[in-house]
Amino acid sequence: MTNSIVEFAMNDPQISEAFQLHLARLETALSGAIERAKQAGELSRDVDAAEAAVFLVCTTQGLNVLAKTRPSRRTLEAITRHAFTALGFEA
Repeated sequence: MTNSIVEFAMNDPQISEAFQLHLARLETALSGAIERAKQAGELSRDVDAAEAAVFLVCTTQGLNVLAKTRPSRRTLEAITRHAFTALGFEA
């Protein structure tokens, strides 16, 4: 689905707008979750929630594409572990 959306969004402004809105909603939701984690002491207060949310959306979209190649569970867990470590969560 990700590939199709990206491909169609390049030529259709309406699809592009819908895709951008979808990504913005994901970023907003993740940013809120990151802020809550900071407030709970689960994540360093130094983490920029908006930047971290963009990173997580990008990582998630990459995982969606990678999933089409049927990677091993170990590979997916490694990617996820590194993403969380990059944000300062303990793996």
